[in-house]
Amino acid sequence: MYILKAILTFIIVALFPAAIVYLLFSGFLQLFLLLFVLLAVALICLYSDKFILMFLGAREIIDADNQSFFQVLKTETYKELEDMPKVYVYTGHKVKAFVLNLRGEWSIVIDRKLLENVSEIQSRALVKYLLRVKNTQASKSQTIGMGTSAAIIKFNYWIWQRVIIRSKGKALRLCVFLSLIMLKPLIEIILKISVNRESIFAEDELKPIYLQVDKLVTERSFTEFMLLHLQKDTSLKGCIIEYLESFPLLENCKFKEVVL
Repeated sequence: MYILKAILTFIIVALFPAAIVYLLFSGFLQLFLLLFVLLAVALICLYSDKFILMFLGAREIIDADNQSFFQVLKTETYKELEDMPKVYVYTGHKVKAFVLNLRGEWSIVIDRKLLENVSEIQSRALVKYLLRVKNTQASKSQTIGMGTSAAIIKFNYWIWQRVIIRSKGKALRLCVFLSLIMLKPLIEIILKISVNRESIFAEDELKPIYLQVDKLVTERSFTEFMLLHLQKDTSLKGCIIEYLESFPLLENCKFKEVVL
């Protein structure tokens, strides 16, 4: 299923730019540009996790940065016979964590404040939960969906900000908003294919973190995301981070029911 979703995402993303190249150019230039488009889209899909890290402004941390968390991580990955993931932190707007899983490699991305305030018991429950997420096929599909859709949005920002308008202000925000309206059907198809809302079992020790999660963020429609761009105090970088934070992970926690 993951491979099928990856192929569908590739076709959907590549179709529009490939069609433009086919209609506007001919001969050797047409062939060159078609190959360039297909290669670029393939690389974005294959390395979606790297694009996500770049858009989040995430920084890799090592054992010396947070010894207690890494000790828990090493213990739990050893128990599950899993490879040790890379760990990244970023400064976000919400209590969030991500599992990025592609090319046989996986990594964990955690909001800086969450990592700083989590206890050892909560760390163990969090790591166990992230390991369960990693072992689902949906974690790969969501990584590709996050990376490709965010890359489309970011490229749209770049076109308007660096090539066409080259300034900040009302005109830029309005043009970005109008162009996102045209991209909306494409993005929503990618979201439909990739977003993972499957409930995953979590230990009760994770409940204090789960209760801090803003569930409304993942229920926000793409239209609401577009409207963020019309707000005067919203930066484009902040918008892309908020977009990525709308993908669910901790929101999918399922706890053991208490029998009275």
